[in-house]
Parts: sequence; C-alpha cells; structure tokens
Amino acid sequence: MKKPLKAFTLLIALIVIAFAGLAFVVGTLNADKYRSQLVEVLSKKTGRTVKLNGPIAFSLGFKGMRVSIQDASISNPAWGSRGMLAGMGKLELGLDVLPLLARRLEINALLIENADILLETNAAGQHNWDINLQAAVPVPAASSSSSVSSSPSASIKIDSLSIVNSQLALRGVDGKISSANIASLKLGMRGAGAELNLTGDINGAPITVDLKTGITDLLSKEPFSFDADATFNTIHLAAQGKADIGGGKADIAAYEVTAGKTKITGDLTAIWSGPRPTLRGALKSDTLNPADFTTGTATTGSSETVAPAEPQAARPKRMFSDAPLPLKALKAVDTDLTVVVGEFPVGKAVLKQIEAKFFLSNGNLTLAPVKAKLGDSPVEIQVKLNAAQNPAHATVGVIADEVDLGDLQQLGSMSPFLTGKASANIQLAGDGNSAHDIASSLGGVIVVTAGKGEVLTGAASNISSLLAALFNAKKGDSALNCLAMRFIAKNGVLNDNGILIDSAASTVAGTGSVNLGSETVNMMLLAKSKLINIGGLAPSLQIGGSLSKPSYSVDAEGMVKNVIGSLVNGSVEAGDSGVPEIQEAPAGQNACVYTLNHPKKAASTGILSTNPIGTATQKIENIGNSLLKGLLGQ
Repeated sequence: MKKPLKAFTLLIALIVIAFAGLAFVVGTLNADKYRSQLVEVLSKKTGRTVKLNGPIAFSLGFKGMRVSIQDASISNPAWGSRGMLAGMGKLELGLDVLPLLARRLEINALLIENADILLETNAAGQHNWDINLQAAVPVPAASSSSSVSSSPSASIKIDSLSIVNSQLALRGVDGKISSANIASLKLGMRGAGAELNLTGDINGAPITVDLKTGITDLLSKEPFSFDADATFNTIHLAAQGKADIGGGKADIAAYEVTAGKTKITGDLTAIWSGPRPTLRGALKSDTLNPADFTTGTATTGSSETVAPAEPQAARPKRMFSDAPLPLKALKAVDTDLTVVVGEFPVGKAVLKQIEAKFFLSNGNLTLAPVKAKLGDSPVEIQVKLNAAQNPAHATVGVIADEVDLGDLQQLGSMSPFLTGKASANIQLAGDGNSAHDIASSLGGVIVVTAGKGEVLTGAASNISSLLAALFNAKKGDSALNCLAMRFIAKNGVLNDNGILIDSAASTVAGTGSVNLGSETVNMMLLAKSKLINIGGLAPSLQIGGSLSKPSYSVDAEGMVKNVIGSLVNGSVEAGDSGVPEIQEAPAGQNACVYTLNHPKKAASTGILSTNPIGTATQKIENIGNSLLKGLLGQ
C-alpha cells in the first residue's frame, strides 16, 4: 500500500511543479513584445484601426488564465460622427482552463472599466457596429449527426462580471443621442442562479435594476424563474414570473408599476416566437395619471457638451403637437390587454370606472369598447388608429347621455359656467402621422345639447366679463332653459351648424368656426335680453385668438351704429339682432334644437320711446357696466 501511495503523491507533486512552471513562464511572458503583431492582426481582421496603448499582461494560476488589457480602442467607419467607435480603459478576463476541454466556457472574472461606446446609424441605413469577423473567428467544420450527439453541449458560466464607470450611447439618423451611463453593473452566480445589480442613468434619469434568476448556464434553453425590481427616475417596477427562452415565451404572474399616485398591477404573457412580439394580459389601476410617468429626460443633439440655449420668447401653448407619432412602435408589437381603471384625469375632469379592451395588431390599434362614467353618468368612447397605412387613419367616437354639463365643460379643460344635464355625440375621423396632421384633416360632427340648468354668471366672469354680460343674469334670473351646439367638421375646420342658448335672462345665438389646424377661434355670440327691451342695441361678443388662450371683445362698430340708429329713429328691429325666438317644442324635445330646425323671425319691437335720447341712455345703462368695461379692454 505504501508504494502506490508514494507513487500517487509523487504524481501530484509533478503536476503541481509542472503547473507552477507553466504559470511562471506565462507570467514572465513579455506581451508588449507582440503588441504590434496583435494590433496588425486585429486591424486586418476587423477592417478597423485597433489601438492597444496600455499594458498587456497574461498570467496563469490556480484560478485559471487571466488576461489584462488597458487603454484599447477601435475606430469608427469614415462616415461616423467621431473617430472612435469604442474605447476601453481596462479589461480583465479570467478563464477556468480545465472546463474548456469539455466545451464549457467558465469565466471566473470579467472586469470592464471606463468603456465608451457609441453606436450610430447613418441616413443610408449603415451601422457603425457592422464588422465582418468571419475571417477573424474560425468556424468549425460541420459535424456528423453521430459526432454531435456524442459531444457534450456547449455552456457558458460567469462567476463574476463587473462594469464600472462606462457609457453606451445610441445616435440615430436624426443626430439625436440617447446615452446610458453605467456607474456599476455586477453579474454573478448566487446560490442556485444568477443575480444582476445595476446603478446608472439614462439621459440623466437615474436607473437601478436588481434581478434574481434561476439561470445557472447562459446557453441553457431550460425555463427559469425570475424576480425583478427596477426604478427609472420616479417610476418603480416589480415583477415575478418564469421565462422560457427556447420556447420564446415569458409569463409574468404578477407585476406592479408605481409612479406618483399611480399604481398599476396585473399579469402579462410575452411571446416573441411569432412574426411580431405579442403581449397579452391585464392592467388594473385605482388611479392612472399619465402625468405621473413624465420622466423629464431628453436626448441631446450630439455627443459633445451642449451650451445652455439663450432664453427665447415663450411660444403659445399648442394643443396638437406636430411631433411624429410613434407609429413604427405600433407595428413592432401586437397587444391584447384588458384594462380596468378607477380614475383617469382628462382636462379638468376625471373619468371613473373605466373598462376597456386595448387591441393592437400589425399597427392597427383599437381601444374599444371603452365604458366609463363622467360624474355619475355613463360615457362610451371608441378610438381607432390604423398605423398600417400611410398616413395613419384615426377615428374617435364619444357618446354621453344625461351627463352633468359642468363635467362636460371640464372635460374640455373649461371652467364650467353652465350646469344641467347634457348629451353629447362626437364622431370624428382624420389622417396624419402627427396629432397636428390628424387634427388638421378631421371631418365629422359634434353635437351637444342640454335641458334645464343654471347659468353661473360668476364663473363666466372668471372667463370674461363680456361673456357674463351676455347672459345679464341676476339672482333669480339665472335659470338655463336649453342649449344646443352643433358643428360640422371638414378638413380640420369646425363650422357651426347652429348654436343657441336660452336662459331666463337672455337668448344667445352663435356663429363662426374653429380651425384645429391653425388652432384659432373665430366665433361671434349675439344676445337678446328678456328682462328689458333693448332691441338690437346689445353688441355682439367676438371670440378670437388661439384655442389655448382665446380672447374676448365686442363689436364696437356694430354697437355705435345701433346707438346712432336709436338716437335718430328711436326704434330698433329685434330681428336685426340675429337671435331667433325660442319656439315651443313638442313634448320630450329640446326647445333650442327645435328652434334651430324650425327658425322663426322675431317680431319687431316697434318704437322704444318717444324720447330718442332718453331711450338710448336707458339702453346703455341696461346693458350693464361690465359690458362697457369690457369694451374699454378692462
């Protein structure tokens, strides 16, 4: 027994001595001696200029083979925005040698420091990372089926990967750059799986990722579990599930997204084995506010430091952006989601109890049926956007019945000055690749009607003293009898098809248009008082300016003509005011709608007074001080 034991001990000693000798030889190898040959080979094989400016070292120890390279770079193609595609301050790679004999790549350590990589695409569709490595990497000859079956499958295992103080930037055809700065990224084996930890930022917004998986082999096609926790600026995501990379499928059993006061939960199934990735599942939220997901990040125009722009005059706020819609993204993925949301803000109002189906297939988006409540009343909405055609085609439909008129005004970001129950029917369609283009081409109809309610003249005064003066309502005279507002849209212009509002104090008729393309208003409101006989003296209210900030003024020329006419003649025809007499409608019909459909010219008021001067003075006083102040721009 002693001889075999001594022989075995001697064999182990010889192996240790041989390994130590090999390690000594490799460790003392002067790698710089072969720098020029290595640079020449790499440059020739890649077709790019490769530089190895820093120290190069090889070592062999009990942990395997280790390679260290410092200050290395590879050049960009001639059309690139800068000379260097990628640079690296330091690269250290440690490999276990024995597993290589069994076709297993086991990296015991990989360290990258101060890497700077810029990936870009030019107008011709060329990518700067397109490098032909076919000649640089030997391709093994095809093996017979018997040899393949008898050979062990390849595998990759990483004990420790670390990336520190590095940057990856993407430059698009438009020259805009998105960058990801990695302060620290660590990937390693922890127990029965791999774990990833990342801290850094994307375009200045901080990001963190903590991912735990059941992966033990990076090349394995076996399904594995995962538990992810990530933050991006103010957005937090947590998800748990199982992924099957070989089968092209991932099941997220539960996810939670929080931002501000918004919290979204649900489940998802992602499938990427078909012609396009597909997402199916559910989205639930008690409160969903898109404003909570504003990250405040922005791409830059170049990779260089950009000086702060000089202050410019504030541009008018636009309602319809001319920025291209992300139509390509709609064609990149298919979606089938069930959406349930408790509250969703729109304008100054809030839609509640929303239930919807979100369906997307090959760029054809359908958000329907959408059932919700505005206040306590039901609303049905349908949105379709077909991005499969160029330009994209969009349709919007809204049907609301017996909705609070104040809520309806707030839905359009207006401060309510009319109350009551209203009904709305909106059917619009347009074409374009931006919100502005679609708005500029809209066609369809908008109909809003209301019955009994109230005129809040104090609220109207907050918009314009002139608007409040039109209704001339005092306490007890603010009852709203009916309302009808009808528009026909064509090529982005909403032309009135009858506007009529009748209250206990006055009847107001409107005419004009709204241009969604230029985002301008050109409307005129005419009023006839019921409380006093002022004939046609009341000047018309003109509404102009932009949609986001309309302006109010009176028709001063028309007012002067009426005053002079009254002074001279002492009489004014009420029919000249352009405001129809409200007709008595059949039971169950809206009086304002019936009047628009059956117009009747108002009767003449006759002589107002035998004293023209006294009559004119009385009329002006009865119009109200607020109207005259408005005329003077106060």
